[in-house]
Amino acid sequence: MSDDFDIWFNRRKKYFEDFFKVIDKIFDETYNQYDSDDSNEDVDKFNEIGPLFYGYSITIGPDGKPVIREFGNLNSRKRFSETKEKELIVDVFERNNEIRIIAEVPGVSEEDIKLELSERILSIKVKVGNEEKYVKNIPLPSKVDPATLKSSYKNGILEISIMKLL
Repeated sequence: MSDDFDIWFNRRKKYFEDFFKVIDKIFDETYNQYDSDDSNEDVDKFNEIGPLFYGYSITIGPDGKPVIREFGNLNSRKRFSETKEKELIVDVFERNNEIRIIAEVPGVSEEDIKLELSERILSIKVKVGNEEKYVKNIPLPSKVDPATLKSSYKNGILEISIMKLL
């Protein structure tokens, strides 16, 4: 059995070596980027902001097309956001006469969450002590009745239901 693996590995050894050369190059470029003198401002900003995270949420919209949303305190246009606030991961669902919003809001209590709603925009702000921890302004797909807003928060998941204006 060991001989079969050795034969298989030796046939593919060049591919593995090339792969690891590419990985080494990526690490070297990243290290050199933060090792240069002109990056000290970025390092200071990193220390001020704290942990960094970035990602995409991909869902299928009602028209069958993918909807891609960025989240985190990094984005594709700037290295860091200007504040310590982190953008929430949010999904918006439109059903019959209702709009449902599901947001991941980990590590806070329900009392720290503040919701502000107009006919077309929902703002979620989370303030812990004197520090704003999360913020998200969500454009809604339809006009809604602010008086019908209902929300629940459990295990880091905020669920919001709002009735549409007819």
